[in-house]
Amino acid sequence: MTPPRSDRPAVLFAHLVVTACCLSAGWLISTQGVSRLPNKDEYGSLAQYARLDCDLREWAFAHHVEHRYPLAKVLWLGAVRASGWNFRAPMYVILGLLTAAAVMLVWTARGWRGRQSWADAVIPVALLHWGHSHNMLFGFQINFALVVYGVAGWVWAAGRPAPGGGGGGPAPPSLIP
Repeated sequence: MTPPRSDRPAVLFAHLVVTACCLSAGWLISTQGVSRLPNKDEYGSLAQYARLDCDLREWAFAHHVEHRYPLAKVLWLGAVRASGWNFRAPMYVILGLLTAAAVMLVWTARGWRGRQSWADAVIPVALLHWGHSHNMLFGFQINFALVVYGVAGWVWAAGRPAPGGGGGGPAPPSLIP
């Protein structure tokens, strides 16, 4: 019987790709992101925030175009205010959420398979490539990053082993009765 081969090179490669994609997207944000002026829908949201005389609850639950997303609005405003009104800060929050999602999905893939595959490097590339610049360079798109992060967290939690052994979720349905 042959011993199982080590997956360390594949693990290292997947994590290096995550790091490279995160640094690349961070460079994109730092060079292309606008820091001192709101972008697109952020103008309307800030005007609404000013009109409501800083009533955070009313502003968070107010319609934005045809949507309501209070968690994303509060997170966006918190990042902007914590950074001294630097509108690039939510872009970095988006980058953090997408990077965390990529890491969780890489770990989940390894857990399901029992080893890391070189192909797992596709996950961070899919989440952090520059084709997503329309989301990464627009801080108000934090809403979509929260969804990706939430789904990745759910997949990660569903794939974890249960305490005491066994799978993290129900067994897949069998095709053979």
